[in-house]
This record gives sequence, structure tokens and C-alpha cells, in this order.
Amino acid sequence: DREIRVAVIMALALIGSEEVIDPLINLLNDTDELIREAACDILGKLKSIQAVEPLITMLDDTNDEVRESAVIALGLIASDIATKPLAKLLDDEDSSIRSLAAESLGQIGSDEAIEVLVNKLEDKNYRDKKNIIIGLDKTGPLSVYLVEKLFRILEDQHEDRYVPLQAAILLSYNG
Repeated sequence: DREIRVAVIMALALIGSEEVIDPLINLLNDTDELIREAACDILGKLKSIQAVEPLITMLDDTNDEVRESAVIALGLIASDIATKPLAKLLDDEDSSIRSLAAESLGQIGSDEAIEVLVNKLEDKNYRDKKNIIIGLDKTGPLSVYLVEKLFRILEDQHEDRYVPLQAAILLSYNG
């Protein structure tokens, strides 16, 4: 029964029209976490603005895989409406959620989302800083302000050499 329901969700994705959005949103309330996760995945792939608010509510789901799928979906949709809820996840206890939130904010790429990521460069541990730099890589061309921040990372002494390496790679991609 579970596999059939997931197959139906996948079929809805293949249809890909606006008519499938409401049924998929309704599945976000299903008792089965696999169904909720699949609905999040498909809503993200369909990039429906209508799904943003319901997906934001899924950021508080009790299942980590559902939360991860909701974060990824919000990044794919790339609506600035999700910036503040995703920004809060940069302080989540789950490192996977923090990493995915940074990437999704980078995919959103708005001035507000970029500012959130830049501000987190100042106060995060090294692993999170690396994830934030990866998120910034998703934003497109770098601003002068961001370039200056990345150069400061290169000048600082780091316990983890991966952080300045990520900063250097990001700078090299952006000329």
C-alpha cells in the first residue's frame, strides 16, 4: 500500500500541472513520513510558489528526512518568503539541516538570503562556515562585500584548512 501511494505521488509529478499541487499539499499532512517526504520532494521539483507556506510548516516535522526534503524543496522553489524560516535553521541542532539550509538560502540568492549567509560567516564553527561558503557558491556572481569577507577568511588562521580552501575555490570560480 505504501509503495503504491508513493508511485501515485511520482505519477502526479509526471503530470506536472498546477492541478496536482493541491493534492500534493494535502499529502503533507499524511501520517506516513515517507508520503510526506515524497510530497515535499515533488513540490520542490514542480517549483510551485503555492507550496512555499505549506513547505515552511514542514520544517518543524518530527521526521528528519521530511525536514530535509522540505528544506531542499524550498531551495528549489527559491522564493524569498522562505528566507527567514531557512535562516533559523542555520542554528538547528542537526548538522545536515544546517548544511541544507545554507545551500537553499544560496539557491534563493536574494539580497536578504545572501546577507544572512554572510553574517553567519562571522559566528559559525568551521564546519558550518564551510557549508555557508558552499551555500554562497549557489548565489551566482559575488558582490565586492562578499569578496572582501572571503579574503578575510583566507587571511585568518583556521584549525580546519577546508574553510579557506572553500573560500579560495569560490573566489576562483568568480574571477
